[in-house]
Amino acid sequence: VKVGLFKLFHSVLRRLPSGRAAEAAAGPSMLRDAVARLSPRSRQILLLAVLSHFTAPEIADILAIDEKLVVRRLDHARDRIRRRLSARILIIEDEDVVATEIERAVEGLGHTVIGVAHGGRTAIALAQKSLPELVVADESLRLRDGTVEKLRSTTDAPIVFVRPHRRRRDRDGRRSEAQRRVDPQALQKTIMRAL
Repeated sequence: VKVGLFKLFHSVLRRLPSGRAAEAAAGPSMLRDAVARLSPRSRQILLLAVLSHFTAPEIADILAIDEKLVVRRLDHARDRIRRRLSARILIIEDEDVVATEIERAVEGLGHTVIGVAHGGRTAIALAQKSLPELVVADESLRLRDGTVEKLRSTTDAPIVFVRPHRRRRDRDGRRSEAQRRVDPQALQKTIMRAL
């Protein structure tokens, strides 16, 4: 029933002037711009897959096109959006393990890490030299002497603060030292909102 309903919807949508369909787009401006730059067919395929969770065979049936074309267009659309939304990011974190976790998470999201600073002075120097599009900083940086204000005067990039959570691991009945961990999904949402 759902596939049949979307087939009907797309047959009606094809008859509308293209501008009216585009006006309905919503979302963060960078994402909206990235989706708008896709061809109309690639945009339809992407939205059917991502928003409505249709499979490639279902999308092929809805749009009356070949399933292999659906898979190619979907891969292409995702790649274009990923490249369009990638940002140059500066990380400020004084603990090496946590900095590495944040760096992996940021790169895993398709962004470029332009540097990792372990303190305020290094962060300001990197921001002046590398011109980041976003700064991801340890929340404790807010409490340090003027670092945030100096950063804000150095770069126009938004600054997002992350607070890794502490997790204890027990081995053989003994408690080990708390380790800080970053939630990649929460980090992704924070970065998307900031961008």
